[in-house]
Amino acid sequence: MNNKKVKIFLKALFSIILVVGIAYFINSKKETLSNIINIQPLFLLSLIACHLVNFFLLGLIFHEPLKRLGINLGFNQWFGLTAVSNLFNLFLPAKGGNALRWYYLRDNNGLRTKTFLSINFLTTVIGMLSMGILGFFFLEMAPTGLGIINQIAKETFFIMGTAASVILLLSFREIKLLKVLKNIPHEINCSRVYIVVFTSFTLITLLYPIRAYFSYQALGIELSILQTTQLSVFLLIASLVPVLPGNIGIKEVVMGHIAAKFGIMPEVAILATLFERASLYMMVLPIGLGYYFHLILGVKNTTTKFDRRVFSTRLNLSELELQSEKTIQIPTLAPVNNDIISYHDRV
Repeated sequence: MNNKKVKIFLKALFSIILVVGIAYFINSKKETLSNIINIQPLFLLSLIACHLVNFFLLGLIFHEPLKRLGINLGFNQWFGLTAVSNLFNLFLPAKGGNALRWYYLRDNNGLRTKTFLSINFLTTVIGMLSMGILGFFFLEMAPTGLGIINQIAKETFFIMGTAASVILLLSFREIKLLKVLKNIPHEINCSRVYIVVFTSFTLITLLYPIRAYFSYQALGIELSILQTTQLSVFLLIASLVPVLPGNIGIKEVVMGHIAAKFGIMPEVAILATLFERASLYMMVLPIGLGYYFHLILGVKNTTTKFDRRVFSTRLNLSELELQSEKTIQIPTLAPVNNDIISYHDRV
């Protein structure tokens, strides 16, 4: 099977998965999607804005290492790939949407599979370090009062941060004890990549309590940012193992159980979580589909290309006309010397 047939096969396979996945997803999530009409426009727009910022930061996390490898993607490419990946993550387990990112970068930029997996591994470990530090800090400074649950969560974040620190130290010092570390290109194993990725993950972590705040406000429940931070810190642990598509069900169970410890009815906490999910679906479905057709299937705006081509042709013609006016000169007669004429007249 030649390369062209492989491309056609993969595009057809991705499209079939997309159509079947979205059809099943919409049919199984009718109640969640119907919650959109119950969200006040202000809170709905606030949640959508949070998701857009989240996607922007996720795109930066992968874009920065690629720049170090000489792969300079435009905004529509790195942001669009993030949207497409998250679209497929809604119905593929274990973040299977990353396969779309891998396919695009391999097909268009020649990125090796080992390098792609190494970038994923490195950024994930940096994210674990960021979440481990913030999670431990939140629980230390603002304990939830949940006793053993609070202690287990603190120990989990401590182990997470410590393990990530050791792995990054081995990688940064080029102590290649792990096989996966040997495949990390030295170009991306630099302080700038570490700083950009760590900062992006930190901001993504801080978005958790902000989204929870807007979700509860939409239900008319007044919670402070500190309280939503205490609620959301447990979602960080649940998000580490994305086994189910979009972590559907896990987030609701965690929020329902933890919120009950704060005196919030479990069904209210679950409804707030569904509001947040509904706002995510409202944003990722149209944007992800649009970028899928543009980036993966290669459907482009031919009218825009035609207009640009016509404009550039006219521009080239005008330049040629200006050049011809400068180079083509009309010969003129030399000035007449009156003294010579008068001499011939005398002779």
